[in-house]
Amino acid sequence: MAVKLKYGNTSTYYIPGRDGGLLVDTDYAGTLPAFYKALKENGLTLRDISYVMATHYHPDHMGLIGELAKQGVRLLLFDVQKDSVHFSDGLFRRDGLPFVPLDETKAEVISCEESRSFLDSLGIQGEVIHTPSHSADSVSLILDDGDCFVGDLEPFEYIDAYEDNAALKRDWELVLSFRPKRAFFAHRPEKALREHTEIFSSERISFVEVSESLVDEYLAMVNDYENVNRFLGGSKTAFTAEQEILWVRSKLDRNDTVFSMIEKKTGRFIGNIELMDLTDTEAELGISLTADMQEKGFGSEAILALGAYAADKFGLKRIYLRTVPFNSRAIHVYEKCGFKEYSRTEDHVFMEKLLKQPSL
Repeated sequence: MAVKLKYGNTSTYYIPGRDGGLLVDTDYAGTLPAFYKALKENGLTLRDISYVMATHYHPDHMGLIGELAKQGVRLLLFDVQKDSVHFSDGLFRRDGLPFVPLDETKAEVISCEESRSFLDSLGIQGEVIHTPSHSADSVSLILDDGDCFVGDLEPFEYIDAYEDNAALKRDWELVLSFRPKRAFFAHRPEKALREHTEIFSSERISFVEVSESLVDEYLAMVNDYENVNRFLGGSKTAFTAEQEILWVRSKLDRNDTVFSMIEKKTGRFIGNIELMDLTDTEAELGISLTADMQEKGFGSEAILALGAYAADKFGLKRIYLRTVPFNSRAIHVYEKCGFKEYSRTEDHVFMEKLLKQPSL
């Protein structure tokens, strides 16, 4: 298990190996005494570190590597980083910091493609991949146990916040293709990426148990009155994290048929979908999607997938739903999925769909 060493502005990580371990990143030049203190507090010494690697060569990620190399720790350098090794030298000299320049001729230089076999020789199972959206020399360490160390890679939730996000999207698609469980950042809290129990799936969606690890995503969705909550008949009163945690626990305690939807390709939260008032023959459908994941076909895909699951798993013959009359976009999606209106009031439109039974 990785050991987090926090002794300045950058979180660095020690990965234990068979005979010594790998240090991922260091902090700024001048933090060596604090680094030694952090090692001691975690029951480690410098002798436990065989190699050190930087996720990239910005000053807050490699400031101590030269010092450590003088004391026998070898630098693991990736070929995509060779041109960036001295990027920070001038900054440290300008600031008058106690900095030892790197001698890359003494480093172990390998390609990302060679990283798995090299790490295996250290007793570490995993590999290093090139993730250049933050900087051309940025790499990420992906361990087979589900932990990944991504340095300054922006969280995937930020993809839609940038006009030109193709590089960030490619990096996260590559990282997530390894199906990691947790992402460790240099300047952010760790994030659970896959703590979910998948129940079933469709082409693009993984339907998982509701989870407390998704509470932040649930809150962002249900507290979005304009794009989500007003269509569900909700109020403008904001829900709290404590309320959402209680909601999750109550759903799990009652074994309710409710699922969170995760995009397979990126691991992003799509929304929730539920079968309510479940009987032997029918159930009411409820669905909500985050604003960012609307109008991308996820709603219709989820409804059709849940209908097939309901017919196969529970033998349901009918699914019905209700929505507000002004939610014309949702009504169109429901009609597209085979639902037909059977009643209407001033406040609600009632729709139903008869399910095809699975062939034996």
